[in-house]
Amino acid sequence: FVVGEYEKHLENQIKLGIKTTGYKRNADCGIRALLLVQIDDRFLGDWLITDLTAGIIQNQVLPQLAQGRKSASVTRYFATLKSICNHAVLNEWLKRNPCSEAQVSQAVKKEAEYDIGEKISSDRISAIIAAAGKWKLHIAFAASTGLRSGEQRGLKWKHVDFDKGFVNVVQAAKFDNSVGTPKTKAAFRSVPLQDHILTALREHRVSSQWSTDDDFVFPNTTGGCLGMPRMLQDGLLPACKKAGVDPIRWHHLRHYYASKLLDALQDDRWTIQRLLGHSSINTTTKIYGHWLRSDEKDRVLKERVSGIQF
Repeated sequence: FVVGEYEKHLENQIKLGIKTTGYKRNADCGIRALLLVQIDDRFLGDWLITDLTAGIIQNQVLPQLAQGRKSASVTRYFATLKSICNHAVLNEWLKRNPCSEAQVSQAVKKEAEYDIGEKISSDRISAIIAAAGKWKLHIAFAASTGLRSGEQRGLKWKHVDFDKGFVNVVQAAKFDNSVGTPKTKAAFRSVPLQDHILTALREHRVSSQWSTDDDFVFPNTTGGCLGMPRMLQDGLLPACKKAGVDPIRWHHLRHYYASKLLDALQDDRWTIQRLLGHSSINTTTKIYGHWLRSDEKDRVLKERVSGIQF
């Protein structure tokens, strides 16, 4: 699967003025989605592009892309795959594009409930972290802080308050690895760190060659901003595979954090909203409100209502 070559091709197209940065942003989203696809116990990124067929794309790739996503997103991600294969055809790595005979409409049956967070078990996350090797801290940090991937990638040592035990979110990495402001005003926030994460961060800083205040906490191999595809392809997906669990997206680690907050803080939605960096409580409720329902709460509610004299 020629993701790296395709990314270089797009960067060159942007320099020549043929493609826009917006086009690459959409392509990056598509690549992240494609890297999560599994075919015969292997991630798509491990496949040779010459082994892809129209049948595999129709029967395995598209159904996985359609899980938990709206049809417009699936269409965009499929367009990215088609563009990658076109690039392979032009370079004579493929004789023809296997996407030409696949149909998105056959894979997308209805609009997915894409805005509802998936609740993931602690055992699953623990297994992934245990199998993550050198990516262990990257994944554990995400699962215990709920930072968006761009916020974590843009984090520098000066943003970690070791004395108070907080991480300050004041910037975020973008799709092109440039660093700018966070997603919204509400995304500017301070998030408490668990003691074991603080200890791991101290040890990580001591052992890292990138340890000054202006260095990234989670840099790439040259000290620059770490790219999201590498976090997935080299870190999270292999860890899922080694742990023997279904693959998750990086954003699922944020969902996991939200689930733990809801378990601990229950109806204190303002605090949950603030820690997640949502613009409004409505956003928090829309994504995670269904988790607040439980048999115990239903029982208490029934008792309260039963005691009302109508």
